[in-house]
Amino acid sequence: MSPAPHAFAPHAFDWLISDEPVPYEDALARMNEHVEAIRIGTAGNLVWLLEHPPLYTAGTSAKAADLVDARFPSFNIKGERREGRVGIWIAEADGTENKIGALGVRVRHGVTFHGVSLNVDPDLTHFGGIVPCGISEHGVTSLAAQGILVSMPEVDAALRKAFLDVFGAKDRD
Repeated sequence: MSPAPHAFAPHAFDWLISDEPVPYEDALARMNEHVEAIRIGTAGNLVWLLEHPPLYTAGTSAKAADLVDARFPSFNIKGERREGRVGIWIAEADGTENKIGALGVRVRHGVTFHGVSLNVDPDLTHFGGIVPCGISEHGVTSLAAQGILVSMPEVDAALRKAFLDVFGAKDRD
């Protein structure tokens, strides 16, 4: 027997903003619980804005050789996609390109859950321990490295506005 249809509006979203870094494992467990709750009809859409302590994650296309020295378990910048490369890229004035963000999508039981990362002000030396997304011929950057010094609440507000604009979504009343 399939679950009863949920009474949640498909384009309405709840928002959760975590002010302190959330360990990756805790966030993953909570996302999995929420996916199941959506599947059985007891929860609706959720956008969770959070920061993790420094860590490396490996997607389904990651290669062991990309972990070189793993040490850890809309601001007027034009991020662009590149054919054949994963991630969001910034074209630098010197002609090089650096990765500033990433997207990840999973589907479980017909429910999608996404991960979006934006490098706001991380310690970029941590990227020396991996080959980010298996792409060694390009670097990594951040908003701070681009001279854009913003707080996490400013980033959260910008991401929320962009999300609502792009997806035609609205906050749940």
